[in-house]
This record gives sequence, structure tokens and C-alpha cells, in this order.
Amino acid sequence: MKRKILIIISILVFLMFLYGSVTIIKLLTKEDIMDESKSNNNFEILDEETNNVIQEEEQNELKIAKTDNNEAQNIIQNEKEQKKSANENIKSYTQEEKNKNIISNNKNQQSISSAADIQKINNNNKQTQEIKEEKTKNENIIVSNVISEQEKKEENNASLANTTYRKTNTEVLPEIKKILEDEIRKDKELVDFGTTVVTTNKSNAYNNTTGFTYMFVNQIEKGKVEGNYVKFEQRVKNNVGAFGKYYIYAEDEFVYNSEGKNPKWSQTLVWIYVRF
Repeated sequence: MKRKILIIISILVFLMFLYGSVTIIKLLTKEDIMDESKSNNNFEILDEETNNVIQEEEQNELKIAKTDNNEAQNIIQNEKEQKKSANENIKSYTQEEKNKNIISNNKNQQSISSAADIQKINNNNKQTQEIKEEKTKNENIIVSNVISEQEKKEENNASLANTTYRKTNTEVLPEIKKILEDEIRKDKELVDFGTTVVTTNKSNAYNNTTGFTYMFVNQIEKGKVEGNYVKFEQRVKNNVGAFGKYYIYAEDEFVYNSEGKNPKWSQTLVWIYVRF
């Protein structure tokens, strides 16, 4: 009985010992785990602070780098602006010098041109004056000649009273030629022979025939206007009949008035002759 009790007590003591040992081990393990966890937490905190420091330093370095870059860019921009300003100043100075040279040259040219223009004007004035003097001289000569001629005409006018003179008339010749050709076509033998009509000169006409009146004025003061003269076409037709070549010529005759002045048309004369 006692033995059983001892065994039980021993078992209980053992169990208590075992339980105590386990409890102590758990406590120790828990403490180690807590210490490890605490250590890990401390490391994490330390790492976070380190990372924050590193990030802050990097940001500061970036700020510094950015600041330095901005300053460098500002320096470069200032240098560019200074160079640009210097170039503009050089260009402005160069253009100003060019403008001064141009103005100077223009002034010199204007001065030369002004002198040349003055000389040209003086020469022109001199030439104009000479021309005026020459013109006046010529006009005086012409007036003198006109007066002299007029005096001569007045002296001769008395001898010209009611006299006539003649002047060649070529305008009427086509009309005379048509009348003759129309009359020739009426005669077949003349046509077959080859009869033609041509014009001639005063000398030939005067030497080969005598002229006759083709047109005659009714009122000499009215002149050669339609209805103030008569045509004698039959006198032209009467010349057709012979074989050969017909030569024609015409003149207008003018007559002076009783004072020997103002000659007026009085008649038109025609010369016609034939040569085989």
C-alpha cells in the first residue's frame, strides 16, 4: 500500500517536475521569441529610418542636381542671349554704317547731280535763248520776204485780172477711162483688135491733140460742188472709133477775178488721142 502511494507520489512529483520543466522551457522560449521579435522590430525600424534617410538624401541630391541643372541652363541661356545681343549690336552697327555710307554716297551723288543739273539747265537756257534769237531772226526774214512777195503780187495782180491758168487733174482720169472702155466694148472689132485705154503726160497730150471741155462751171463763185457744173460725156464717147491704143490726159482751169486775185475753178479739159 505504501509502495503504491510512493509510486503515485513519485509519479505526481515527476509530472509536476515535467510540467514545471515544460513551463520553464515555454517561458524561456517565449522570452527568446519576444526578444527576437523585438530585435526584428528594432531592425525593421532601423531599416525604415535608414531608408528614409537614404531617400531624403537622394531627394536632396536630386534637388541639388536639378538646381545645378537650372543654374547651368540659366547660365547657358544668359550666354546665348548675350551672344544674340552682341550679334544684333554688330548687325545694327554694320547696317548703321551701311546706311551712313549710302546717305553719304547719295549726298555726294546729289551734289554731283545738282552741279550737273545746274550746268545742264544753264546749257539748255543758253541753247533756248540762241534758238529764240535764231527763230526771231528767221521770222523777221520770213516776214520781210512775205512783205516783199506781197508787194510783188500786188504789182502783178493788175496784170492777172480775168486771166486763167491750168493744173493737171488725175482724179478725173478713171472716169474718162471707164467711159471710153464702155464705148469700146460696144464694138466687137475694137475688142477683138485689143483696143485699150492708158494715161499720158502733158507734153504728149499737147503735142498730139487739142483739149476739149468735159466739165464746165455754172456759177464760178460757188466752186466745184454737185449741181454747179455740167459734164459733156458725149464729147468723150465721140472719140471712139479707131483701132489702137487711146491716150488720155486732163487739166483743171482756174480764172482770176477782175482784181487779179482769188482764182476759181472754171472748167475741166480732156485730151484724147489714138495711136495704132
